[in-house]
Amino acid sequence: MADLTNKVIIASLGVFLGLVLFGVSVSLTHFNRLVDPQHPLHLLEWQLEKEQLGIRLLGENLHFRVDREQTGQLAQQLGEKAKPVMYEINGWTAVVKQEISTNNWLEKAVNAAQEARHITLETLNQFKKWLQD
Repeated sequence: MADLTNKVIIASLGVFLGLVLFGVSVSLTHFNRLVDPQHPLHLLEWQLEKEQLGIRLLGENLHFRVDREQTGQLAQQLGEKAKPVMYEINGWTAVVKQEISTNNWLEKAVNAAQEARHITLETLNQFKKWLQD
């Protein structure tokens, strides 16, 4: 019961946020059409300059200083944390490849596709004969 309640709450929040964003979009469209068509107002714009990341939110500029060295260190740390997960995924992929190759799934899929093609052609020919009669 609690799991269903959580799903309903998440769905309700999604619908609410969707309606709010739709309302903002419609308001911006009409604002830009009526107030200043030559200089339209945008909900969100990303601005990337040399050392500054900027966001323009409804015409207001917000700038952030980006430290590229710290960003590189963070990316390296994230890569190190992700390595065990990637090794595990590679292991699963190897198991799936082995399972596919040992059970001849590719041959079975090709044979099934050929049989489906044959059945489809027979059905179309019978339908064609039925139309001609």
